[in-house]
Amino acid sequence: MLAMQYASRFPAGIEAAKARVNHRKPLFAKTAGLNQKFYLFDAKENIYAPIYIWRSHEAAHAFLLDPLFADVISTLGRPRVRTWMVLSYTRGPETQDPVFACVETDKVPLGQDLADLAKQSVEEEESFRDKAGLFARLVGLDPDRWEISKFTFWTRKTDLPKAADCTSSFDVIGYAA
Repeated sequence: MLAMQYASRFPAGIEAAKARVNHRKPLFAKTAGLNQKFYLFDAKENIYAPIYIWRSHEAAHAFLLDPLFADVISTLGRPRVRTWMVLSYTRGPETQDPVFACVETDKVPLGQDLADLAKQSVEEEESFRDKAGLFARLVGLDPDRWEISKFTFWTRKTDLPKAADCTSSFDVIGYAA
């Protein structure tokens, strides 16, 4: 699996972003290799930042060459696209669509054994699996920046954790599977 995200300033605001999501969401129903897509929006900064979870690198690559992404470029400009190798992906007990996302990012220490990091990630996810309000949780490794990011999607707003180097939150304004 591969996670991919871009972020663009969306000056028209959250209601315009929701309208865009409602228009485009059905177009992703037939996107080969897309596991899930979460449409994220930071209303304080007017940042639209969808995250895609792809079943393979090839599917993510094909999307970047697809007319769907060409429309993103023509509308929002060509964004930088971040990618993460998915270390773990857990679905929670909730079936309602998520409404809130928390992203925690930490540097991977220079001496950290990467195999141990992956194993710890899977073990940590076991403790999240049954949390009330949890829709899904993704842990990804960015080997370009040597960062580990944890994306947690909730069916209700929740307090942000304080342990990560960098923590941010988003409204989830749409979801596609």
